[in-house]
Amino acid sequence: SQPREGSAVVSLDGSIYVFGGLVNGERTSGVLLLDCRYHTWHQVTPMRVARASATAQVVNGKIYVLGGCKDRRSADWGEVFDPKTQTWAALTVSEPMPDEEDPDTRPRMSLIHGSVVIEDKIYVIDFWNRTFFYSLS
Repeated sequence: SQPREGSAVVSLDGSIYVFGGLVNGERTSGVLLLDCRYHTWHQVTPMRVARASATAQVVNGKIYVLGGCKDRRSADWGEVFDPKTQTWAALTVSEPMPDEEDPDTRPRMSLIHGSVVIEDKIYVIDFWNRTFFYSLS
């Protein structure tokens, strides 16, 4: 298997994880792992939700995958993967930062530009330049 268009990618413990992306134009929940020591690909437990154009971050040994949902306002906007147990858990979104010029400040989860980890939060910027975060505490 090869990485897909619109995948989210992180590295952890000598491996590269590839989350979701597009297969024949459709979002996938598939997860691939490239073992960099042996240069071999493996399939990993799939995500709960199919995603493309998501973002991913590693925090405290767990991998957070945010956005990329088909429904722009999906309640399934994010999930966290524990590589030790090979399990996924759902996340709940925080309120987005207010935008005084636009009363509809709810985040749109379909297309994500990127994310950063600052202190105990993962900040995410979507395609419409809306910022929201997931608090790790």
